[in-house]
Amino acid sequence: KPTYGTIQREKIWLVAKDGAIWNIDQFDPEKGRMSKVSIFYKYGSRSIQKRIDVDEVVWTGKEWEFIAGYVRTFRSDGLDATVYFAKKVFPIAETPDDFKKMKIRGEELSLREMYDKIQELGAEGKDTVKNRVELQQRLSYPFISIVLALLAIPLSLRSSRHGGVLFCVGVNLAMGFVFSFLYAMGISLGFGGIFSPVLAAWGPFVFFSSLGFYLIFTLDSEEIIPGFKL
Repeated sequence: KPTYGTIQREKIWLVAKDGAIWNIDQFDPEKGRMSKVSIFYKYGSRSIQKRIDVDEVVWTGKEWEFIAGYVRTFRSDGLDATVYFAKKVFPIAETPDDFKKMKIRGEELSLREMYDKIQELGAEGKDTVKNRVELQQRLSYPFISIVLALLAIPLSLRSSRHGGVLFCVGVNLAMGFVFSFLYAMGISLGFGGIFSPVLAAWGPFVFFSSLGFYLIFTLDSEEIIPGFKL
């Protein structure tokens, strides 16, 4: 089953009905026209075995016509063959109506597919910073609740001694907002190439985990955060 969602006209990634991974640079949904399209085919757990690159893909009313492109096939040890074509029709199950609903994001792909995509783009000499940040973001995201819990427990125990339940809730909400802000800022700086992908996604986790353990080990302190008067 394909992965669909809302439309995005540029830099689109999509997993199609047949499992192929599409990369569409520009898409005009009204005219049924795409430009600079790459399609990656993999079978089973193996790496990319076939790839189609084409300048333009046009909907004729009943099928997709590929214009000015080439098909590359791969063996386990590298490139097998490259076949160029001026115009060709490939069996594509999707129609323009399907593509109008598509959602093409890194989170649509499995971790393995994201990694394969990075390897393919890197082999072509293309910039993979954004893709690598998205991969680290996917890996780190499930741990957000763990880090926030690590902070919430000692903060709740401390703040309950100072201002009651409402104060306790307020402190934890504030820390949650701070974490969310730093996490989003780190990802943005990673996309911009200022932070490395690992630092962009995991930096806030390291900082807040360290703070959480510090609060746990100093739980007997009378201050909410030892060294800081609130």
